[in-house]
Amino acid sequence: MFKITGRLKSVELTLAVRAYLTAFFVLLTTVYIYSYFFEGEQESRFRYRVISAARTASILIDSDDFEQLRTKEDENTEVYYHIRKTLQDIKRANPQILFIYTLRKTSEKNVFEFVVDADKKPYHIGEKYDVSGQDVIKNALKYPVAENEFENNRWGEYLTGYAPIMDSAGKTVGIVGVDFAVSTPEEPEKSSRTLAFFLTLLAALAITTFLLWKKIAKTLKPLSQICDAISSTPDGKLGTRITVSSQDEYEDIANYINHLSESMDDMQKKMQKEMESSELNQQKMLNVYSDIIYAATQGKLRLLEGDKAKVLTLEGVLYSESQLQWHDDIKKNTDMAQQLFEEKNFGIVKISEALSCIKEASSNTLKHASQGFLQLRVLDDFVRVVILDQGPGINYNVLPTVLFLRSETDDVSEKCGFPLIIKCADRTFMSTSDEGTIVVMDFEIRKSK
Repeated sequence: MFKITGRLKSVELTLAVRAYLTAFFVLLTTVYIYSYFFEGEQESRFRYRVISAARTASILIDSDDFEQLRTKEDENTEVYYHIRKTLQDIKRANPQILFIYTLRKTSEKNVFEFVVDADKKPYHIGEKYDVSGQDVIKNALKYPVAENEFENNRWGEYLTGYAPIMDSAGKTVGIVGVDFAVSTPEEPEKSSRTLAFFLTLLAALAITTFLLWKKIAKTLKPLSQICDAISSTPDGKLGTRITVSSQDEYEDIANYINHLSESMDDMQKKMQKEMESSELNQQKMLNVYSDIIYAATQGKLRLLEGDKAKVLTLEGVLYSESQLQWHDDIKKNTDMAQQLFEEKNFGIVKISEALSCIKEASSNTLKHASQGFLQLRVLDDFVRVVILDQGPGINYNVLPTVLFLRSETDDVSEKCGFPLIIKCADRTFMSTSDEGTIVVMDFEIRKSK
């Protein structure tokens, strides 16, 4: 007798270590992918928003009004208030805008001056702003642009964008500057970043699952061999040997199964000899029963061997096939059968008898075999109803009672079960064994002359 050794749980340990290492690798990969791809994408989109805000403001400012503002005294004019209100409206509509203002190039090199500022404490017209080293502002005289780098101050991290204010001739008369905060409580980018994070997480989980599956599949290959050998046992392949060289619990189990398989193979050979004589007696009983039943039913019921009965399930044209598993299935199947019988012009009485037969056979299937299948087939002269299951079959010792006698629960006034089927079906075929039962009921199609 082989015994499972007291080795450490090497298989479980191997799977655990590989799972942890794989998860750690996937976590690092996820962080890298998120930071490298999604953060870059978010920065590009944010930069585009900053430039768009500056561009929108520059379009809304009238260049002729802007040109009228030259001195501090002009801050009391209606034109100044109109431009300032326009900038303030844009700021209110975009909570991320920290500051929004306008600048004008002066005659001094690298010096701009403020014109209109939307802040509560604004820069006044004419206050100087040194742009030395800030090529971005100089480029803003030509086209909308944003700073290359983000900046930090007491208001947080922000990015500045600029857009030119042009007159009708296409000449730049000033620029709009917008300081755009990276994050605020109302930042709409948060939902986008959250979505990106979860998408990344799903990708990481998918990768983790794939890698773990590959590793575990390789590790558990010996177990698969063992399962294959065990699953072959019902097919009679008891002599199958398993070759496993994993040097762990699997190898011990394989050796044990090999020993058990050899023992069962010897036992099967002994049992086979005993069963051969039993099967011979059973075959003789089937032949006797078949002739007696055929004669007793005046040729309406024929008891067949399994293979011959299966041939009947393939004849004709298949009309429908459905499962018998729940009592509701009986109603569905009888409705389908009624439709077929009506198409073949069966009379009302014949349809009622046929449906009663189907209900009886179906109920027996659910009662004794739990589930089965029902076929409706159309032959040249018959509508064929086939009910088959994989239940334990009917014992030959009680077969005559089942076929010809009512049970104690049957209604005395009318036939039930197989007596009803034999009475109402034009011909019936049956096969039963420990592999299941097949009942074939044929109902003749009366053709008009």
